[in-house]
Amino acid sequence: MLRKANVPGLTVLKAQGFGREFKAADVEMVGILTEKAKVEIAVEDDDLDRVVKLVYDAVGTGREGDGIIFVFDLVSVTRIEATESEE
Repeated sequence: MLRKANVPGLTVLKAQGFGREFKAADVEMVGILTEKAKVEIAVEDDDLDRVVKLVYDAVGTGREGDGIIFVFDLVSVTRIEATESEE
């Protein structure tokens, strides 16, 4: 879906963590982590809203535990194989 929508690329990482799914639990949850996926996508400012919506539409169920989309400013990018720098 994202490839067909011209998203330039992404990275998916296996992760462990916990979030609000344990908020209501009465027991101490330290040390109990669940499997997660972390997806990183770098996009131009003009594409940000479109890509956030695409990701939400692809994985969002409307239920607690769907995840969070964080947006960070990317200061610079350097392609290692070509030593090209973009700012």
